[in-house]
Amino acid sequence: MSVKKAQRLVQEIGASLEDYARIEAQLIAESCSPPTPRDIFWRAANEMIVVGAQQNNWRLVSMAYGKMAFTLFEEDQPHYQLAKESKRASIMGYMESRAAAKRPLDGKVLRILANACCEECEHFHLREYTFDEALEQAPLPPAACSRGWCNCCWDNARSKPVQMAQEKLARNPFRVDLLEPKKKSY
Repeated sequence: MSVKKAQRLVQEIGASLEDYARIEAQLIAESCSPPTPRDIFWRAANEMIVVGAQQNNWRLVSMAYGKMAFTLFEEDQPHYQLAKESKRASIMGYMESRAAAKRPLDGKVLRILANACCEECEHFHLREYTFDEALEQAPLPPAACSRGWCNCCWDNARSKPVQMAQEKLARNPFRVDLLEPKKKSY
């Protein structure tokens, strides 16, 4: 990972270039050798996860976990658990925003948008969950997703028509459009 990319990622998760420099100095002091840009990003992401959780800023937590997972995906490393934590933080964010707006937390309030991902994910498309079901079952990302990077996301099932929800999916910041799998010809 280049310095520019690490600095961009640090800024994308809500930290600053000053934070980047501070973390770099801390890591040098701790190890007596220059850290890699990836090490600096990783420390910044972990710090943002802690800060976000302390402030109930689940969007920040989701973004940090998501960027970490996507970094691993790009490096062809196992990323599933971090991607799952990103999706779990998204659920917590929906819960927090509903509670702050004094809206009920009961009933089927979340739905999965899975169109344009893969055949394995298709059976989740528009399936609705309660918060408890979503947290307990943690269906996103599905372990069987054949894309490598799952494009599925959570959406508020009560406030948006399906067309608006599908437009949200198209704007997903972690969306990776991979080539469609080749169809079997008989």
